Amino acid sequence: MWAAFELVYPHVCLACERLIHSSAQMLCFGCEAEIRARHDDMGGVHPAEKLFWGRCAIEAATSLATFTKGGISQRLLHQLKYQGMRDLGVYLGQLLGEKIRLTGRFTGVEAVVPVPLARDKLKKRGYNQAECVARGVARELQVPVITQYLVKQRATASQTKKGRWERMLNSERVFAIKPNLTPPERHLLVIDDVITTGATLTACVNALSHAHKVSVASVAYQ
Repeated sequence: MWAAFELVYPHVCLACERLIHSSAQMLCFGCEAEIRARHDDMGGVHPAEKLFWGRCAIEAATSLATFTKGGISQRLLHQLKYQGMRDLGVYLGQLLGEKIRLTGRFTGVEAVVPVPLARDKLKKRGYNQAECVARGVARELQVPVITQYLVKQRATASQTKKGRWERMLNSERVFAIKPNLTPPERHLLVIDDVITTGATLTACVNALSHAHKVSVASVAYQ
C-alpha cells in the first residue's frame, strides 16, 4: 500500500527533486553530503567564528553549510522561511547538531536559544524559522530549547540589502534578556538560520554574555 502511495506522491529531495527511497530523509545523499562538506571545521576554527572576534565574547561558532546564491543552501532556506517547511528546519537542525557534537568545540552547552523574531513578523509568518532549527539542534544535543528568555525589543528593517555597517547599526541594542527570568543554564547556544555579517548574532551575544557563556551556530554562512 505504501509503495502504491509513493508512486502517486513520490518522496523527493527538497534540494534537487531526485527520488528518495527513505521517507525519513528530506535530502538525497548527494545533496546532504554537499552541504556537510563546506567549511568543515573538525578540529579547527570555522570561518564564521572569525566574524565575532573583537566584537563579542563567544566560546565557539559554526555553520552547517556555505550559502551560495542559487545553490542548495539558498533553496532550502527559502523553503524554510517562506514556504512553511518547519520540518525542514528541524531536519537541518539535526544535521547541524550532529556537526556541533562531533567538532568537540561546544562542550558544556546546556540549552539552545533561537534568535527571536519581531512580534509582527512572527504573526505574519506564523513561526520562527530559527526556532525550528533550534529544536533540531536541541534534539541532537539532548538539551532544552529556551524560547522566552531572549526577546526582541523592537522591530528592525530588513537586513537583506544592507551593508555590513548598516546591519550593525540596525541590530544594535535590539535584543535583551526578559526581566525577572534567569535560566539555570550557564552555557547557551544561540541559533540562527544564516550568518552574513554576524550583526544579529553579535547583538544577541552581547545581550546574553554578561550572564552566560555563549556559543553560536547557523544553518548557513555567507
